[in-house]
Amino acid sequence: RTVWLGIGIIRLRALSRRAITADLSDDLRLLKHTLAPTAEVAWHDDLPQPVTFGARHPVVLLPSRLRDTSEECQRAVVCHELVHVERGDWPATIVEELILTVLWFYPAVWWAIGQIQLNREVTVDARTVGITGARRAYMEALLAFAEGNAPAAAAVFARRRQIVTRIRQLSQEVVMSRTHLAVAGTALAAIVIGSTWSVVSAIPIRTEVRRQSVAAPMVEPRLT
Repeated sequence: RTVWLGIGIIRLRALSRRAITADLSDDLRLLKHTLAPTAEVAWHDDLPQPVTFGARHPVVLLPSRLRDTSEECQRAVVCHELVHVERGDWPATIVEELILTVLWFYPAVWWAIGQIQLNREVTVDARTVGITGARRAYMEALLAFAEGNAPAAAAVFARRRQIVTRIRQLSQEVVMSRTHLAVAGTALAAIVIGSTWSVVSAIPIRTEVRRQSVAAPMVEPRLT
């Protein structure tokens, strides 16, 4: 997983170098200035779905086929990625990937991080729909870009295993509360602490060396 994570970061950098800076419309330029003025938005021909990465210099890469969709769909997708930048989600994604790399053998860690990622995406979905008002176009975009594997260590627009839950939340107009996120975060913290303690306790920290001393028999002097 460490190698896989490193390759993913290298691939993201390579994709950004081959990307073409997007010439945004006035509407999208205003949206970018409002949500994430420091973000760089670019097109890429070989990208299966939108991805966002970077902390100091955030980059939003959009697949070229997005230009074939409606303006409403484009605005929803771009807004989703800019909301990720506004929230600063990429560092959190890296931390989650590092936790999975260290504790990959604990199924509970995978479950907890999956819940955190799902809650994050549902929150971003709700904010995106609230800004754009394009609920139907946004759901169509989720389905359109659900296929294809994006590079590791990036904020991915649509994960196939989350699509059903996210569309159900959007159709019901239900926003996951912060309580769900807090519960998942608390569970993850407890799992990490517990698993770390079990690993540490399994490692011998101190080796006891027993020394046996052989006492020589004492000879009492005799006076003659």
